[in-house]
Amino acid sequence: LFIYGAATTESRTVLLDELLAGLTVADLMTPDPPTTTPEETVAALGDRMLADRRTRYPVVADGRVAGVVTLADLRGARGSGATVGDVMRDPVRLAPEEDAFEAFARLGAARTSEAVVERDGRLAGIVSEEEFGHALTVRRGFQSSFSG
Repeated sequence: LFIYGAATTESRTVLLDELLAGLTVADLMTPDPPTTTPEETVAALGDRMLADRRTRYPVVADGRVAGVVTLADLRGARGSGATVGDVMRDPVRLAPEEDAFEAFARLGAARTSEAVVERDGRLAGIVSEEEFGHALTVRRGFQSSFSG
């Protein structure tokens, strides 16, 4: 059972690496995403999430990324008068030129679903498991349409 599990994991890793081959973080990221500040209230950001149809925001203070906040981070704090600064987390930080597969592996190792993308210390974008999933779906679709 252990050998089967290891082989299955290895084959999935190889498949992911092949599907993401040649892609960088810049190819997948959402550039110039909307941001929030540590001072914004959780309630106000919750309302923005609904209006913007987004569930993750980089937190910017003094022109630099201070953290990241997601809908999951807001749960339980909405009615408490808390601010984004009270619930934000340290983000995984990626560079636009990083290999997409390596970035995906870093997200998994950090047990998070999003990362901020920085260029020269400034916010360039945000990338999440959703963008990776989209890229994998498209690549898999092209593979199957050309192999048959």
